[in-house]
Amino acid sequence: MHLNLIVQQLVFSIFLINIVECFEPITMTALGTAVAGAGYWLFGDGGTKRREKVADTLNYCSYYECCTPKHIVYDIEGLKADLQKKLFGQHIVNATLIPALRAHVKNLHKSEKPLVMSFHGNIGTGKNHVADLIIKHFYKAGENSTYVYKYRARKDFPVESEVDQYRVKLMDDISKAIKKCARSIFVFDEVEKIPAGVFESIASILDYHSHVSGMDFRQAIFIFLTNAGGDEIAHALDKIMEKGTFREQTKMNDFEYIAEIAAYNIKGGLKKSSIITSGLIDHFLPFLPLERRHIENCVRAEFEKLNREPEEDEISHIIEEYVSYQGLFSKYGCKRLNKKIQAMTEEW
Repeated sequence: MHLNLIVQQLVFSIFLINIVECFEPITMTALGTAVAGAGYWLFGDGGTKRREKVADTLNYCSYYECCTPKHIVYDIEGLKADLQKKLFGQHIVNATLIPALRAHVKNLHKSEKPLVMSFHGNIGTGKNHVADLIIKHFYKAGENSTYVYKYRARKDFPVESEVDQYRVKLMDDISKAIKKCARSIFVFDEVEKIPAGVFESIASILDYHSHVSGMDFRQAIFIFLTNAGGDEIAHALDKIMEKGTFREQTKMNDFEYIAEIAAYNIKGGLKKSSIITSGLIDHFLPFLPLERRHIENCVRAEFEKLNREPEEDEISHIIEEYVSYQGLFSKYGCKRLNKKIQAMTEEW
């Protein structure tokens, strides 16, 4: 049982004990029935919102994280500003992500389904970075929030032959999480390395009007991160630019279908998945490959973390020394820069 829930139950028990001391023994039988009913009202099925109201009243949420606006802040404007400052070369992501998140949050209590997004692109294009920024601006505790759940292919789904067990566990994990807080977020990294079929168990909870066993999944957010489609997106962008179109003039519909087809056909967790065939993914976001100018911005951002302004020759040296290319585009994006720059600044 989760620590927060245990503490809530303890607080509730102490509250009841104080009440009991005020009654004569003759009233105890009736009181016992009332206590049992009150306990189920708070801790039985569907009691999440009621528990939070009681916890707030008892000032519990001043000391522990609760599933309330005090702790789940949905700072859309802060996220938008951070993306503009810290995400490079992804104008389509910026243009699509913010409206998608804003619409979900605005319609949270009348949502018809969870928000489901799939981020596609090659290594180092910013997929994990964007997921982390969403978490940072949505939950007061950031990645330490008890309502944030991250799954990694090699850690959580390492054995391909155990798909059936993974399906059961995943559905159980998500159900327990939603029971604690309907506004949880689930991030699945390296989806292409997750065994095919794992996500079939959760297709029903990603669908419209998704109520399973009395739980409402419609306020949650699911994000899939994958390299699937990255090469195809890069190739498509290269062809578009060869025809004289500027990178910043490309649109979502230039790449979304490419990402969707790649996710469905490439080996991995979404291969031939009903999540795709049933149209349960709301947005396939393409992360475009990065050019030298974007890598330069990444280098400056890394130096900023070290509270240092880089010289232009330092930026050029790092790029020439550590950045490899596939044609116009960086092979690994900004993936390897952090540790390289830290090591080099130590030498300098």
